[in-house]
Amino acid sequence: MATAWMHADSLRIRGCNLEISPFGFFGGIYAIIGTIASPFTKDTVDAGDLGSNKVFTEEYKFSPTTIKGVSISFGGLSRDTKLSGLGINGVVGFSNQVNGFELTGLMNLHYKFRGVMIAGLRNKVTTGSGLQIGLINTCRNGKVVQLGLINRIGKRITPLVNFSFQEG
Repeated sequence: MATAWMHADSLRIRGCNLEISPFGFFGGIYAIIGTIASPFTKDTVDAGDLGSNKVFTEEYKFSPTTIKGVSISFGGLSRDTKLSGLGINGVVGFSNQVNGFELTGLMNLHYKFRGVMIAGLRNKVTTGSGLQIGLINTCRNGKVVQLGLINRIGKRITPLVNFSFQEG
């Protein structure tokens, strides 16, 4: 798992990151349960950023792990990661920020993205700029084009295609 360890403050990878981590498989179960439960949770229930359509991820001011280049993860990347380049995740992508292209088996959950993100089940970001492709796409605000079965930008929900070309 790409993370700083042995008393290091940060980890910077420039080039290729290849990892096999069980974290992604547990995150995948969490992602499926959160996606199924999200239409049924009420505002009064603290369901976290996965289990609610109204709760979005907060920005991490410091991401101890930075990957610039290609990242291939059979499980997925953790929340304290910033990815710039190409990311391929087998199950989940929980990186704080993604700049570039990301392909994930089940779900992407980020604070911020710029580029293209594709997920087999769900994409959910707080703020974004680019293209989201998945069965369910959610973005609180940004300059985004969404292609999927259910697409949400802010309060607007549309089937198949949704877009917003203004921030805020």
